[in-house]
Amino acid sequence: MEPPSMIVRLLHSVPRFNITLHRVSNTFNPNSDSYVESLGILASIPAAVLIVSLIGLLLYLLTRCCDRKPRRSKSNACQKCTLLIVTILCGCAIGLGLYGNDDLHNGVLQVFGSGRQVEALVKSVRNQTDTLKHNLKSRVVMSELEDIFDKPTSNQTALTIVLYTVRQVKDNTTLAINALEAVSYFIRSSHSEVTIKNVLDTAEFYESIRWPVTLGFLAVLLLLCTILIIGVARSSRCALIFFSVFGLLGVTLCWLLSSIYLAGAIALGDFCVKPNEYICSQQKVPDIHYTNCGTVGTNPFILRL
Repeated sequence: MEPPSMIVRLLHSVPRFNITLHRVSNTFNPNSDSYVESLGILASIPAAVLIVSLIGLLLYLLTRCCDRKPRRSKSNACQKCTLLIVTILCGCAIGLGLYGNDDLHNGVLQVFGSGRQVEALVKSVRNQTDTLKHNLKSRVVMSELEDIFDKPTSNQTALTIVLYTVRQVKDNTTLAINALEAVSYFIRSSHSEVTIKNVLDTAEFYESIRWPVTLGFLAVLLLLCTILIIGVARSSRCALIFFSVFGLLGVTLCWLLSSIYLAGAIALGDFCVKPNEYICSQQKVPDIHYTNCGTVGTNPFILRL
């Protein structure tokens, strides 16, 4: 397996703390309460920045509302230049977000493609096992051979050897059929079990929602930046008021979305460091047993054999 990329190592190296500020292991384990709690604390960092920003904005608006002193009219060219520069920087950041969203989507599609190949391989193994079992059952003619050779002959020694060999082949064929039935029992498809197909279908459903929603949200942010540039350039109060209202809502949603993506990116980085370790530990997925023979201590095939 290829070593993890620099981004994966960087995300994996982020320190984790629980609510009592104790270090938590960065091994991917969504079933651990302490691990999920540490991700929640990391996700709260953008939310905390949002709260501080909103409090600062509230204090600024309060001071402006309470300020009754008349002010001389000044040139606002400096403010316009500052707004334009900040807006352009925000547009560049949004463009980077669009690139990252598309790159993530392409990577997820590659994962789905590899997963479908594994699913097809598992299905092929299941079909071949059923076919082999059917062929063995339908082509067992050892009893007929035993009847043919069980006749008087002058060479009793050769007859004894042949009959013994026929019985051995018959017994081995019966054992093979029983073993194939046991394997078919373990790899049978069941609607009540979690399989690779179920996992892929669920992941594809959420990805089909995540990608267009994120794309649309970033496009709306770009539209708001465009409205701000137009409002500043033309000194349009209507455009500036529109941006003030919807821009505040967009910034709030952007920080909340950043919280979700931060926790998800760190968890994904932990998973990508050692994906096999977590996948092989999922005993609820029966496909793992016959794609990792000998690596799982409770492998039903090994116990059966």
